[in-house]
Parts: sequence; C-alpha cells; structure tokens
Amino acid sequence: MYATIIKFVNFIAKVINSVLFIITPDRLLLNSWTISIGPYISHSNFGDDINYYIFKRLAGTKPLNVLNLFPCIANKFINYMCIGSIIDMLTTNKSVIWGSGVLNPKIRIPQKP
Repeated sequence: MYATIIKFVNFIAKVINSVLFIITPDRLLLNSWTISIGPYISHSNFGDDINYYIFKRLAGTKPLNVLNLFPCIANKFINYMCIGSIIDMLTTNKSVIWGSGVLNPKIRIPQKP
C-alpha cells in the first residue's frame, strides 16, 4: 500500500513539474540521480547529491532535475551532467557533460551527447 502511494505521489509530481516546465521553460535541467522534493534532495549518495547544490550556486537558479519530468518532455531540452558516473545511464542527445564519467570504460554510451 505504501509503495503504491509513493508511486502515485511521484506520478503527480512529474505531471505538475512537466506542466510547469512547459509553461516556464527558462529553468535549467540537471541530469543526475537526485530527485528534489521541495528544498530537499531525496537520495543518499554525496557525489550525486552535491550536483544540485553546486549547479544551483554556479547557475544562480534552482535547477529542475530531468528525473522529475516525463522523458518525452525532458529529452527535448538541453540538460547538464555535472558530477558522478552517470554518462552510460542518463545521457540523452541533449546532454551537456561537464564533469561526469562512467564506472566501466567498456560500457557504451546510449546516445551521443
């Protein structure tokens, strides 16, 4: 029951974030394994979590995470990959890679950034 509620809340959050992003697409998209819930980051990996705070500080605006949008919307906009070994998992053809990498050099990148 609890897992169903969480999935439903995440779905509603994606609907709201996707609609707001379409209306005001001036927010920058961050591509990382973090999910922001209000002012908090829902993850427990320091390397991933720090993406949000560094990006916010450098850009001067609160970024919206790609994972908070539906892929059909997020994949149409430029997104930034800053820190972490995520290139092989989260890269889209609109990704701008700043300092991310891969854990295994033999793994293929799914799309050319």
